[in-house]
Amino acid sequence: SMGGQGVLRLASRWPNRFAAIVDISGTVIAKSPSATNQQVATDIQTHPFLTAPDIYRALAQHIAATPIWIFHGDTDESVPVEQSRQLVNALRSAGATVRYTEYPGAGHSIEERALSEPELLPWLLSQTRKHSGKTSVP
Repeated sequence: SMGGQGVLRLASRWPNRFAAIVDISGTVIAKSPSATNQQVATDIQTHPFLTAPDIYRALAQHIAATPIWIFHGDTDESVPVEQSRQLVNALRSAGATVRYTEYPGAGHSIEERALSEPELLPWLLSQTRKHSGKTSVP
């Protein structure tokens, strides 16, 4: 979940850096049970989409140009599956290329299953990064 959250945060901060995104059980919201108030404040300051009235739509607008495959278990007790469902809907509304795999009866620890998907590696390797025309790295 923290890796999935990190993927979403990195992609939103630098949307033209990646050819594709793979999110496994990632949380979208700023507050998680293990986060300190300082960590949440830093997350919100660093990622302005978190203050938007609809954080899913705001995040989707940031990352819609990058193909994404999201994986989630439908009985995840750490990160509610509804977060991935809402993000997928927002991404589709934003015109993103999005794939979504939801594992029935699966909980939070689905990384082995997701990374073993036969189509994942070929899909990932078939993506190419969209160049923004910028020659310098911020």
